[in-house]
Amino acid sequence: MSSGSRYQTTNNKPDKQKTGVISDKEEKSSELDGPLFGKDIDFKIEENVRWKEVQYNAPKLSKFKELLTRDPSKLNRWVKVCEKRPDLLNVSVDFLLEFKDYIMLVIGTSPKNFFKTLELIPPKFLTPDNQQDLLESFMLWNGFCRKYKIDTINIFQELPIVLMTDPNQFEERFNDLRDYFASTSEVKTLIEHMPFVLVESWPKLKLKMEFVIYKMKVSPKTLSKTKSLEYDLNHIKDRYEFLLRTGLYRHPDMKSKSLRAEAYPLVNDVIETDLDFYINEVVGHGLKVEEFELFVKLRNEEFETQEESMLHLELGYEDLEFAEDLIQSRKDAKGYKPNFRNE
Repeated sequence: MSSGSRYQTTNNKPDKQKTGVISDKEEKSSELDGPLFGKDIDFKIEENVRWKEVQYNAPKLSKFKELLTRDPSKLNRWVKVCEKRPDLLNVSVDFLLEFKDYIMLVIGTSPKNFFKTLELIPPKFLTPDNQQDLLESFMLWNGFCRKYKIDTINIFQELPIVLMTDPNQFEERFNDLRDYFASTSEVKTLIEHMPFVLVESWPKLKLKMEFVIYKMKVSPKTLSKTKSLEYDLNHIKDRYEFLLRTGLYRHPDMKSKSLRAEAYPLVNDVIETDLDFYINEVVGHGLKVEEFELFVKLRNEEFETQEESMLHLELGYEDLEFAEDLIQSRKDAKGYKPNFRNE
């Protein structure tokens, strides 16, 4: 790490943050650099610089050499990350080492995680004019994560776009999600399993959540531990309705005193499995992929017919009684038949 760092280590990091720091033994086994001293270091630096003379222009080559010279203990890691992201050399060496100290000392993570983080930095931040924005954005993101005990680095690595998102949006989204879940802990779990919920269009996400929770009767706590909301709403509806219409979906008994009452099949099996597994293992009962595909095709045609009818209504081509029936059918989510198997 760079000498004279202005960052101090903190003792109040959430436990999951600390899990990013791997053991000394594991770190040594994954470290790319051997114990180089004196002339050995100088030779390896010069050798790497010569290899990059064709790839880098003079300013980048100078920064590359300075970086290896100032942080020789991570020499090979810097070489590899600069190969993958040569635009890192657009910013100053001082900034790269300051950023390293912030990620490793303040947030608290391993060298391996730090260099992986570097690989994922959005390009817009890697200019002299924007480099400080990178540090500021990470500080704001880390502040949000620490407040709710979310792993700063792991979530960023899954969703780098968080650095380019208005930090106020995270608080607003967390509060919006809180309306559907029993506790902040459940929202935290949801974000850890599906980080994209922080940035997806709220109307789109809301429709999916309400369908799964209110129509499929999946408990929010169960939903928070899946990746089901990553799927398109039409995909979710097709899978659910096929099971429902064949009598194979069981809503939980809301009168049951059991706290473990769940919809069945489980939501992740219904939504997240590939088509073959869904048909053979989740649906079963001798039904075939072709039957499901025909069902989806007919459902789409049914939807198109309904949309065409609504257009006619708007143009005054249908009678009032038909209009009322069609509007009511939309409210009742046409096609949902409570024909599930009693088990």
